[in-house]
Amino acid sequence: MHFEVVNTFKYLGVIFSKNRRFQVAKEHSVDQARKALFSLYTKIRKLYLPVDCQLKLFDNTVVPILLYACEVWGYGDLHLIEKVHTDFMKHILSVKKTTPMLCCMAILDASL
Repeated sequence: MHFEVVNTFKYLGVIFSKNRRFQVAKEHSVDQARKALFSLYTKIRKLYLPVDCQLKLFDNTVVPILLYACEVWGYGDLHLIEKVHTDFMKHILSVKKTTPMLCCMAILDASL
């Protein structure tokens, strides 16, 4: 019997790496979430939805994709995951990418 040694493999949608780190799995989740986010942007643009509705749509459509199997890979650096949320917040508020997230949160609190 011969087993092939591979660098990565996918099991139940989670990418496992030979080095036992989950960076590839996180990057895959971010890629899938960004695809869903692009679809969400087009729907938001067509429907002129209020900010609170946009946030609920993000929480119900993108977050589950982004956090799929986070119990397995969620113990390390989560900067990539948080960046998706940050980019979404700045996009719906129409602020520059260089705007601090604290300012975005203050704008959201004031508008809701």
